[in-house]
Amino acid sequence: MTNSVPFENVRKDAIIIKHVIDGKLPSVTDHARMSLIRQLCSLMAGCWSVDPTKRPTAGDCRKSMSWMPMIVPEPQRHSDTAASRARSPALLMKLGKMYQVQGDCANASKNYEEALDIYTENSDSAGKASALLKLALVCGDQARRNEAIPLYSEALQIYNDIGDRQGKAAVLWGLATTHKRQRKYSKAVAFYSEVLHTLDDINDEQGRADTLRGLAGVHRVQKDYGQALDCYSKALNVYTKTGDQLGKTITLWGLAEVHRLQKEYSQAVALFSESLQISTDIGNRFGIANALFCLADIHRDHDRHSEALRFYEQASKIFGQIGNTKKEAGASADAARARRRLEAAGAE
Repeated sequence: MTNSVPFENVRKDAIIIKHVIDGKLPSVTDHARMSLIRQLCSLMAGCWSVDPTKRPTAGDCRKSMSWMPMIVPEPQRHSDTAASRARSPALLMKLGKMYQVQGDCANASKNYEEALDIYTENSDSAGKASALLKLALVCGDQARRNEAIPLYSEALQIYNDIGDRQGKAAVLWGLATTHKRQRKYSKAVAFYSEVLHTLDDINDEQGRADTLRGLAGVHRVQKDYGQALDCYSKALNVYTKTGDQLGKTITLWGLAEVHRLQKEYSQAVALFSESLQISTDIGNRFGIANALFCLADIHRDHDRHSEALRFYEQASKIFGQIGNTKKEAGASADAARARRRLEAAGAE
């Protein structure tokens, strides 16, 4: 992957052995290509642990790898049409997923759009619907909901035409999430309920977990914390069993936020910290920034303005890097308030 061997600058085997015993192992994230597959890098680092009890089992490795895109990452993209067309649409979809997990919506959209063009040209209805769905999800993540709705609608029509119930459920899940973000909670619950009914019929446990997580988010914002905790906990059990680290970190964040809203700060900090670690391991930059932002809120609520300022600034920087200008501005404004409070406390 990096075109170099481990410890390439060390000439003596004895020094290499000492490095390994001391835990001074090669970095697997410094290289540009490896930084694009953080989840695999984290798994590799875990397998190298000096403490055997901290190494993942073969089963853990298999579960984790089943969620990783099976592609060779390319940090330098080729923009010319010929190079793009040389890629299969399936490969482009996997590249899009890799970038989407990392919060790189621009590159995710670019790959999904290229895949959509090829699927359309090849009259591949199922592939076209899948690309439309992924593009709609990215638009939703970027708060471009007016662009997402037509994409969902077109994908839904195709899935209905080809009789793909699982695809239809995925579109309805996306629409439910869009309504939730628009604070149209009754519509969101109606869509999520329809999705659950479909998924029960086709025995899709993973989709059910995603839907329970969505419902939990509605219950959370409506302050129905008991229902929120129940739905989040059920979803978390599935994600833990299947090894879906992205689903797990999002759910942990939701559980943490419920505890924070109920002023159960010790539980919230533990869950936010676990979410932060998983997001770091898989390279989910939005998850990293979101966890940092909420940890900053807790520090602020406890008048720990120095820690709050540091976390707000880190969150703002990451939100800016992934193009989420709204959250970047919010974190920056909160950092400014924390800085003023810190200065006021120092002047007293």
